[in-house]
Formats: sequence, structure tokens, C-alpha cells
Amino acid sequence: MPGTIVKSPVSSIDFLPTILEICGITEIPENVDGVSILPLFEKDEMPERPLFWHYPHYSNQGVEPGSAVRLGRYKLIDNFEKGKPELYDLETDISEQNDLSSSEPHKMAELLKLLDDWRKVNNAKMMIPNPNWHQSKTSSGK
Repeated sequence: MPGTIVKSPVSSIDFLPTILEICGITEIPENVDGVSILPLFEKDEMPERPLFWHYPHYSNQGVEPGSAVRLGRYKLIDNFEKGKPELYDLETDISEQNDLSSSEPHKMAELLKLLDDWRKVNNAKMMIPNPNWHQSKTSSGK
């Protein structure tokens, strides 16, 4: 319906299962992470599930290397450059300005374990430190 707002988080990994369901294909390969989002066209309701992102390198897009997981209202970002996970409540802080990692250590530990387990299961490649790199005033942007 025009003007409908869907609050259930989805990801591009959901496209393949959705297209397969539209085509009447019921057997989805085991290695597909996403789920069909067709139920959202009828009712904004899907089972809660974690969504993962992994971006372990620098690029020209301005994104710092790291991994993230979102579960419900919370998002944990493991920023490899900062070396400290950050936790945000997206219901109250959509712009991710208020890091809750110190005030909600149990939620942070829960999401960090989810992320670590996902990285292990998926054999996620991590950054390898360059022992020959030395930060200078010009390389730090100062």
C-alpha cells in the first residue's frame, strides 16, 4: 500500500529468498542467510533475528573497517580502528550518538558474542595489522 511504513528490519540478503518464494520455489539452499520478506506485504511482523555486516578493510567510501550486528532495537558496532565495540539503541538514538556499551554491559556482551560466533561460523576475514605502518601527522588527517 502506498504510504505504508515497515518497521521490521530487512537486508539485501533477503532478496533471493523473497524472489524464490514469488517464483514458487520452496527449496532454498542451506547457505542462504536471508529470509523471504513477503509476509511484510500483509503485516509488519517477522520473527526477530540478528542482521550482520562485515567490512574489514578501508575504501574510498569513508567507512571505517569493522563488523556490526543488529538485533531488535540494538546495534553493536565493532570498529576495528577504535578497538572498542559500541552499542546503540536505534529506537531512541537513530543517529548513533550515545554509546551504551558502558551502561548496558550485558546487552553489549550478548551482541558481541553473537557477532563473534557469526564471524567464526562464516570464517570472516579480519584485518591484518601492517607492522611497517607508522602514523604521521599527514596520514592522521591532522
